[in-house]
Amino acid sequence: MRKIKAVIFDLDGTLGNTIPLCIEAFRKSIEPLIGKKLSDQEITSTFGPSEEGTIKVLVSDDS
Repeated sequence: MRKIKAVIFDLDGTLGNTIPLCIEAFRKSIEPLIGKKLSDQEITSTFGPSEEGTIKVLVSDDS
């Protein structure tokens, strides 16, 4: 019999609405790098496969 060593719960959007927290975290970390304010829409439009992908899009030379 195998012993369970860990259980992972993904509660984002289930028990807690963490999207506003994520948006604010990206805003505080990226705005100083790019020197401009970002709207919620600009940030959430980059959400997808990874946080690294979001940062690459928002910090690109085209921003």
